[in-house]
Amino acid sequence: MESSSNGTSWEVINTQGAAENSISTLMYYYSDNKFNKITYYRLKQFDLDGVYDTYGPIVVSRENFQKPIIKRTNLLGQEVNSSYRGVVILFYSDGTSVKILQ
Repeated sequence: MESSSNGTSWEVINTQGAAENSISTLMYYYSDNKFNKITYYRLKQFDLDGVYDTYGPIVVSRENFQKPIIKRTNLLGQEVNSSYRGVVILFYSDGTSVKILQ
């Protein structure tokens, strides 16, 4: 699988081994943890002989997406809830954090 922020420059983000001669439907999953506002994805499928086909691209818009908050702390590092008043550090599921006044 490849991704792009502009639809022209592509980066490989995941690879899966070939299933060879499977007669059943195979499902593959990949979770992209980058939070770009707009991301293009395409699938490049290689045969065992090196010949490939490209499928896509598709566009995923996350303009209204909000990262899940996994923890809130005060400046002393104590966990607080959403009704706490004062300076709060929000920790998001992608490993980022932000300091806010609530």
